[in-house]
Amino acid sequence: MEFGIGHDDDGKVKAVSVTAPGGGPCFGPRKPRNNSRRRDSRSGSARADSARGPPKPKDPFWHESLEMGVKAQLEEKNIRTTTGTIDVSLGDARVKLGTNGYSSMAHSDAVLAEGTFTCDTDGNAAFTWEHSIAFDKASGEWVASGDKSLLPVAFCLADGKCFTLISCIYLSSIINKLMDE
Repeated sequence: MEFGIGHDDDGKVKAVSVTAPGGGPCFGPRKPRNNSRRRDSRSGSARADSARGPPKPKDPFWHESLEMGVKAQLEEKNIRTTTGTIDVSLGDARVKLGTNGYSSMAHSDAVLAEGTFTCDTDGNAAFTWEHSIAFDKASGEWVASGDKSLLPVAFCLADGKCFTLISCIYLSSIINKLMDE
């Protein structure tokens, strides 16, 4: 593309005399072809269905399989179950049980972790922590941590140790506290 630099009525810089290399006209990007033009390789005719096929059915949230008693206890504790994730407070740790078995954790002793979990219908969750970092006060940096002593191995959503998150900004408060020290 070739162009000169000019100014508009307000004095702002703008491109002027825009051409393709060599002075020819500029062409925008090509529009993608409509998927309906794809051909069935067996018959050579246009496919009747969409190139993507029918929409995939939505997977149910993992916690929909919990026993009714466990769900009732979660509701009593005001633990939200309207999305694919459940966020709980467990002592000094805040644990997210997410979609597709993803889990993350923030601990008040400046430890963050992520990994996977499984949960049975009775609400027994078991964790495999794959990554963990801790804040090193001496260097003022987050560093990889092999110490898994603060990471929960398992807990039950139905027992009295799990509670709703009191604050959605828990993680940022930990980080701010560490930065101030």
